[in-house]
Amino acid sequence: GRKMDELKELDFDLLVSAAYGQYVPSKIIKLAKISINVHGSLLPKYRGGAPIQRALMNGDKITGITLIEMAKKLDSGKIFAKEELEIIDTDTADTLFDKLAVVGARLLNENIDDIYLGNNKGYLQNEDEVTYAYNITKEEEKIDFSDNAINIVNKIKGLSKNPGAYFTKDGIIIKIYDAHIVYDDKGSIGEVMDIKGKIIIRAKDYQVSLDKILISGKKEMDAKSFSNGQKIFKLNDII
Repeated sequence: GRKMDELKELDFDLLVSAAYGQYVPSKIIKLAKISINVHGSLLPKYRGGAPIQRALMNGDKITGITLIEMAKKLDSGKIFAKEELEIIDTDTADTLFDKLAVVGARLLNENIDDIYLGNNKGYLQNEDEVTYAYNITKEEEKIDFSDNAINIVNKIKGLSKNPGAYFTKDGIIIKIYDAHIVYDDKGSIGEVMDIKGKIIIRAKDYQVSLDKILISGKKEMDAKSFSNGQKIFKLNDII
């Protein structure tokens, strides 16, 4: 339509996309001599729209940026360059997005001339090593305390702060933006173990300390502030 006509009129040589997460039609890719996608994983691992979230949710220790040629098939194009980044314990999706944006911008800057001039022709991805990082479903956002503590903490970090992992208590939606494991196996699954200056809930194997909490309509609080005067959690409640 009209937008396509406007793009044709631009008469551009180079097309770059970063963190777009949507399918770019072939007819748009074909308008450029060279098209580069800045992708937030070490391809061919984690093709798709949620590579940064999935890396955290899966407990990965390494992620990175890959510069690829845009192709018809999702994130399948030739690789021009890649760079690793270590995932540290304090990382959430927000911090990782910010760090990878810096790596991506620098990697693009360092390679764009050679790619454009044809000095860097790229190399094919190994199709045997392909994995996918599909977009997060609404169901996946929910915290299930019958899961292992590590999976719960990884989910919380991987979805922080958008869309945010959550659970409900007495009809109230409670979003958790950060958490850590307490290596204590006392209590039953889903049991509230501590509400004094902290909120700790027993998972399948260990306990989970909920560190940053948001109740609908209120502002985000750390556990200490939240625990003062809260009436949602009572000791030994089952979530």
